[in-house]
Amino acid sequence: MSRVLYLCLCALKYVMLLLLGFFPLYWFGHYMTYLMWNVYTREAGPYFLFGVAVITAWFIFGMISKLLIKSRWRAILALNTPAFLVLILMQLLRFSFYQQLIFSNDWAMNINIEAQTFYLPLMRFGVVVLDTIPFLPFIDAMFSPVIAFAFMVGFSYLGHFAAERLLRKAAGL
Repeated sequence: MSRVLYLCLCALKYVMLLLLGFFPLYWFGHYMTYLMWNVYTREAGPYFLFGVAVITAWFIFGMISKLLIKSRWRAILALNTPAFLVLILMQLLRFSFYQQLIFSNDWAMNINIEAQTFYLPLMRFGVVVLDTIPFLPFIDAMFSPVIAFAFMVGFSYLGHFAAERLLRKAAGL
């Protein structure tokens, strides 16, 4: 009985990290979309600040992941799995616009818009990084989510590492 309870608690920790990895970016993205279409229609909004807020939140989530899962790589994997799945979905659906044109099905378009909304807060970081590469100006839209994902993995790793250091320091080791 206690073994089953232990396995359920371990599974619950992974599910908590998966949910933690999915919802914040999704809600940040929808809020940014609302601001772009309703508040900042004629001028630029504070979109860079949204990216900084998301990166800071991802660092904190990395610290929280240390409290839930001790293994660094398992915690990072569980936290960033939703973002990776959305990234793969976004890259696959980028090439499926023919369904809307040929079959008049717009389900792929709706899913792609939601996937882009997921990465919207961090797109500016990806564009800034890709703008430093002078010979590839046309790939910003395709690879900026990949750079954003790299930022997310890196900052969750740094958060997990910082939590390990703080816990070691608090234990006096």
